[in-house]
Amino acid sequence: MPRSPRLVWVKALLVVVSTTATASAQTSAPEHNTPTTITLEQALEKARGESPALRNAQATLELARADQTRARTYPHNPQLSLTGADRSGGGDSTTDRGVEIGQEIETGGQRGRRIATAEALLQSAEEDFRYAELQLVNRVERAFARAVAEERRVAIAASEQALAEHLLTFEERRLEAGAGTQLDLNLARAAAARGRQRVEVALAQRAVARADLAEVIGVDPARPLVPVASERPARRELPSLEALVARATASRPDLVARQRSVEAARRRVELERRKARPNLRASLFSRREEGDDILGGTIGIAIPLFDRNQGAIQAALAESAQAEAELDRAELAVRRSVVDAHARYVAAANAVTGLESLVVGTLEESLELLETALEAGKVNAADVLVLRRELVEAQRLFVDAQLDLAEARSDLRLAVGTPIPNTRANDSASGDS
Repeated sequence: MPRSPRLVWVKALLVVVSTTATASAQTSAPEHNTPTTITLEQALEKARGESPALRNAQATLELARADQTRARTYPHNPQLSLTGADRSGGGDSTTDRGVEIGQEIETGGQRGRRIATAEALLQSAEEDFRYAELQLVNRVERAFARAVAEERRVAIAASEQALAEHLLTFEERRLEAGAGTQLDLNLARAAAARGRQRVEVALAQRAVARADLAEVIGVDPARPLVPVASERPARRELPSLEALVARATASRPDLVARQRSVEAARRRVELERRKARPNLRASLFSRREEGDDILGGTIGIAIPLFDRNQGAIQAALAESAQAEAELDRAELAVRRSVVDAHARYVAAANAVTGLESLVVGTLEESLELLETALEAGKVNAADVLVLRRELVEAQRLFVDAQLDLAEARSDLRLAVGTPIPNTRANDSASGDS
């Protein structure tokens, strides 16, 4: 039996909807620049070279290196003084002259402790820079994932609009042939209007996502960037929550930076206590007085009667206590961030796994069921609209779930401070995850 035009059209409708999850966006708004495609790896590489945030972190690290150089440099330069005077009396006159060179000498190993403090602060700055890199990677990954999702949403909206326009044309022809109803035509017109509006919204959101990605990378947001999604890696077992927390507390850069800050604060206390010991001042001099040459030296030391560096010692002790409290707070925050990120990641992975089987399987079954219903004359325009809406919404939910998973995985990587394998959903649902 030959198939009706209605059956052919609806089958085409379902085929188009079924491919929206992987189709690239074909509908685009007028743009002044030619879009440039970019992969996640390219975006990360460019961000490391262009990102203002990372350059600012690099400048902070260079300041710490400068402080280390300053600490290694002996702070007291030799002092050279020259003297001259005329001496007259008894009708005779002579000229007295002299030269003296002096040097202040630190006592108590101040220089060594100053260097140790600066080195601890440098190590803290280096760890802060490493964490700034991880934060940049997180921002780029999230922006890239959102841009990919918006590209897919544009594709879905474009397919939905095309289906609605086909339905409108189909119902107009049916009404002209006397086989359709005005209600079916009105429904088709409303669907076409909603389809056009959703395309415009999707295009606007895509433009915003592209601009956000460009800004995070550090390039002109007015330059269109089209993200190219890579194949998803094979899922592996996710380490246990306890293992992830242990990994984060042992090696997460920002927490290590706080540990180095505590070490620097303790060394500063030792330094300030050593500063309470007065420095020596030694000098050698050569003078000529009344025709006689005099060669000698002096050595002096301040008497710590009033100022024994009490204020600086108290301030250093307070800073040390503050640094230790900040370390305790940071460790709790790190543990909490890993727990939160782990929970969101497991939920997102399970959601994607569930939708993967649900969306694809239901679509294939619906295609056969709809074909049978059409052949029996049991499907009308309203039924087609309902089915189309359900299929499209399922595709949108799948895109949302994929975005949630990408963002959750990046957040878990940041929370732990090291790369996280892509977990299997069935494993993440078990007690081992």
